[in-house]
Amino acid sequence: MTAGALAASAAFGLFSGALAGLFGIGGGAVIVPFLYALLGAPEWSGIALPAGETAVVAHATSIAVILPASLSALWGYHRSGGVPWSIVVRMGSAAAVAAVVASRLAPHLPEAALRGGFTIFLVAVGLRMLLDRRGADLRALQEERRGDGLLVLGGLASGALASLLGVGGGMVAIPFLVYAVRIDVRHLAAASMGVVATSAAAGALGYGLARPATALPWGAVGYIFVPVAVALIPGAMLGARLGVRLNRRLDAHRLRVAFAWLLLVLAARLAWGVVSAA
Repeated sequence: MTAGALAASAAFGLFSGALAGLFGIGGGAVIVPFLYALLGAPEWSGIALPAGETAVVAHATSIAVILPASLSALWGYHRSGGVPWSIVVRMGSAAAVAAVVASRLAPHLPEAALRGGFTIFLVAVGLRMLLDRRGADLRALQEERRGDGLLVLGGLASGALASLLGVGGGMVAIPFLVYAVRIDVRHLAAASMGVVATSAAAGALGYGLARPATALPWGAVGYIFVPVAVALIPGAMLGARLGVRLNRRLDAHRLRVAFAWLLLVLAARLAWGVVSAA
């Protein structure tokens, strides 16, 4: 891995962390496209991956970056007493199981399928952010529902998406907690972060213990490319704190619209890449 690639990873970690803190979602939505570009340019990055392995290594490495940031945030919520552990344990357990299964399935999927799935995810998130300007009127929702079957269903969906696509899973967990579980808004972010942390831990474990069919370059642990993850993590954690501070000062609606368009532009760029490579 070249010095330029390390520097770019450190800088982008800060950028992605700031976006995550600013908009309240995991940084995987922007980390994964960056990793596609980095891992797909061996002449610049010095990372030469076997053909067809770029997407799965990008998704696995993104999960490894999301893990420490989500655990740090979860610990902060725990210290303030804001984590609804009865929900997190049941939903997070299902998410962990789904994340492990998805991490073992992902290496066997065609790279175009992984890239295409991630592109669809970006479009869905971008459109949701554009159309849902204010979010649900939480005051109109009924009391919480905590049935085991409901929480398991949401956990399975969140964990599978998070692990397959290399994202936090919060964009699935949050709407599910709001509209299906109807959780108290004061506990929403903490519950979502608990699900993200458990699915990220399980997904990172699954990817890290996997044995690639073809040898990966030095620095890879399973499908996780550790040097890139280590370069991204400090900036991502620092950037998240800066993003939270900016969120309190800037116009939330305009930022939300700007970020939604950023995701849609990224999706269009990735879609063109998938189509042109076919």
